[in-house]
Amino acid sequence: MNALFFTDVKIDSPDTWEAFTLAHGIDHDLLDRVLRKEGHQVAFYPLYEFPRLDNDAYLQTHWQVHQSHARVLGVTLKADLSTADFSDEDQVRDWLQQHAYIHLAENKALGVR
Repeated sequence: MNALFFTDVKIDSPDTWEAFTLAHGIDHDLLDRVLRKEGHQVAFYPLYEFPRLDNDAYLQTHWQVHQSHARVLGVTLKADLSTADFSDEDQVRDWLQQHAYIHLAENKALGVR
């Protein structure tokens, strides 16, 4: 999956948000499985069903997973995904774009895409 798909998500569309949460969860599962198969111990959290609103706890846990993957992969995280106001469309757009770039960097470092 090309994580640039994340940048096309419409925050106010239940259909595209649901497609995003599924694709996002699958991408995290793939990263987790490959890293564990290679013998790495990384943070894991089931990341399906990403809440659109009231998601502070999810964002924190999700960020911890990315930090764990990045440490193992030697990827520098240039954005902090732990906070965003999902009622502000500009913040959501920026968050989704930065998030896509992080997934692309992690996948590239792992050699899965």
